[in-house]
Formats: sequence, structure tokens, C-alpha cells
Amino acid sequence: MLIWDDFSAHWTAEVIQYAAQKNVILQRVPPGYTHCCQPADISWNKPLKDRLRAGWLQHLKLECSRLLTSNEGKMRAPDRAQVVKWLRAAWDGLSKATIKSGFKRVRLLFNKRTVEQAECEAPNVNNELAEILESLSCVDSVVGEVTWDDDVVGRYL
Repeated sequence: MLIWDDFSAHWTAEVIQYAAQKNVILQRVPPGYTHCCQPADISWNKPLKDRLRAGWLQHLKLECSRLLTSNEGKMRAPDRAQVVKWLRAAWDGLSKATIKSGFKRVRLLFNKRTVEQAECEAPNVNNELAEILESLSCVDSVVGEVTWDDDVVGRYL
């Protein structure tokens, strides 16, 4: 069973047909209920994204250092292999208890299984990088100020 939100790519004819071929049940989360019905959103998306963000921030810091010590005027984006490494490390960093706790909280643990409560991780907010980016004129003035929990991409879609 896959429990998905209403994201359009989840519900194409090809996806539905493939799921049926693989004997996978697709269940749609009603609009507005993702926060209480999807195990990932409940327990592991935030720590996963925090770990991904740490890789991205480290890359930005290295690029800032490179720009400060060279005459190059552009930052380099990470390549796909690097992003995949960040994702793998982020996923591997999640404990089984964290993942299981999402299923427990939406009551998808069957056979009276139990799981220890996973601790919520606090974000590490550091303005040092923002100050360096600003000094290099690499801050996008259109986006404006961003808080640690702001979804900048979602704001512009």
C-alpha cells in the first residue's frame, strides 16, 4: 500500500496502471489531512530535510570560501552524484525508531507492534553563511528574508 497526497505526478494513468500490475494499493490522503495521515510527513521528512540541508550548507560554505580566495565570480552547483551522496547519508542517518514512529502515529503498525518514541531534532540555525553570501552579493533580493522553517520553493509555485 502507498499512501499519497494529491501531488499530480502520483496519480497519472501510467502510475495507477503500474501499481495495479505490481498489486500495490494506492490510497489518496484527503486534502488538508497530510499532516495526520502520512507517516513520512509526521516523523521523518523534517529530520531528512534537515540532514540534506546540512550537506547543502556545507557545499555553500565551501563555495563561499573558494570565491573569497579566487577571482571566479560564480558559485558552482553540486553535481547529481554529490546530491545523491547527501540523500543517502541523510536517509542512513534516520533511525528505525524514527521511521516506525510515523507509522505508529497514524496507526499503521499492526499485530500490536510497539516502537520507542523518537526524539524530534532541533534545527541548527546559523546566520554566518547568510552573512557571507550577502557580502559576496549572492543573496536574491526577490526572495527576501527566509526563516529556518520557510519553504521558499513552495512560496513561488
